[in-house]
Amino acid sequence: PKNLLLPPSMPKNDTFQMKNYAVINSMGGTPCNECKKAIETADYIALRDRNPLFPDSAVMMKELYPNKISEAAEEVLQDLFPGGVNRQKIIAVQHRDIPTEEARLELALALDKVSKAGHATIVFFVAGTAPNHDSLSCYKQIAQMMTEPSVVYEEENMWKSVG
Repeated sequence: PKNLLLPPSMPKNDTFQMKNYAVINSMGGTPCNECKKAIETADYIALRDRNPLFPDSAVMMKELYPNKISEAAEEVLQDLFPGGVNRQKIIAVQHRDIPTEEARLELALALDKVSKAGHATIVFFVAGTAPNHDSLSCYKQIAQMMTEPSVVYEEENMWKSVG
């Protein structure tokens, strides 16, 4: 099963007399049943949902790719404020789907307070649209419930999400 975690182009162990390691770092969420068997065979597993000491790998991207992330962040600001017109402070928000309208309203009210206190626009963005991850329809409903400025940024570009 570990071979399911390695790239298909990876040479077989006996070719180069080396050991292949499968590492799962800062995995979140609940894997589908088909994936569990392969995941359990990894040499190292760090699950961020079970231990907050394992941060999401995305937070380390700026350290690894500072120029690429800075460029992507500038592109996001251009997307949000074309030509630099009315550029303002933003607070980026990403969260899982929230199933109940009551909980969505509670979050909308809390984000209104944060937006008002920080004199900033709330920008919802997707970090991935896998099942039970982000939900654009959830973001849109919460944005409609808010009274303070908010934007649902629908771009699904990894660099822009991290930027």
